[in-house]
Amino acid sequence: MTEIPIGYVGVVISFVGQDQEYVIGAAFTHGNLVNPGHKGVWVELLYPGKQPLNSRIMKIELVPTTNIVLNLSRRTERHRYDAQLESLTLRSRDGFAFDLEVAQIIHVGALDAPKVISRVGSMQNLVDHVLEPTIGNYFRNSAQDYTVLDFLTARSERQSEAADYIKTALRTYDVQAIDTLIGDVQRPATLMQTQTDRKIAEEERKTYEVQQMTQTQRQQLVRETALANIQQEMVQSEQSVQIAELKSQAAIKEANGQAEATKLKESLSRS
Repeated sequence: MTEIPIGYVGVVISFVGQDQEYVIGAAFTHGNLVNPGHKGVWVELLYPGKQPLNSRIMKIELVPTTNIVLNLSRRTERHRYDAQLESLTLRSRDGFAFDLEVAQIIHVGALDAPKVISRVGSMQNLVDHVLEPTIGNYFRNSAQDYTVLDFLTARSERQSEAADYIKTALRTYDVQAIDTLIGDVQRPATLMQTQTDRKIAEEERKTYEVQQMTQTQRQQLVRETALANIQQEMVQSEQSVQIAELKSQAAIKEANGQAEATKLKESLSRS
């Protein structure tokens, strides 16, 4: 009894049987499907449960019908299809080499499972011979159109572009690309040093501008304070001049008064 786990379908590959009579049609040119009892990949599936099969003359390829996450990084999912996948090493338009982690979510429909197995032979072959080259080739080509900083400042745009391209490319193989996710971007050390130096220089420039502004404000304050002091002294000087003039006029009037008084006394004494 061959068990088909829940979440999988079984694609039967028969090594013996009647002569092959292809049932998929002339439009499907990448593989051949036959009816049960014939030699080849059966068009009919085995669904979850236990099936009585002769494993000596038949082979069952299990195809997961749930969404599969494939990590092009050091992380590996429990299905182990991505155990040999690694981060992508890309070269940007500005000549920097950097590593990019990508997670690809795919889905193989149950009715498409025989076509997929007929094309590539197994799910592991699908990952190794179709998915990894397609995803890697896209990112290696597209990276040449952008700088490393583009992947940092506009990663959502890069991710959307990748998802659209990969979805179309995988559909040719009867595989649904659910989503393409850009993970960590390992920025080159030389670029990071350049960015750090640039950031330090920018902060130093801002600090200098603040200091210069503070110094200018301080000079303006001193200038305004000195001007206020001068104006105060001018007011005091003007007031002193006015007081002196008033005193002088008072003294003149007093002297004139005394002279008039003296003349009056002299005239009285003569008379």
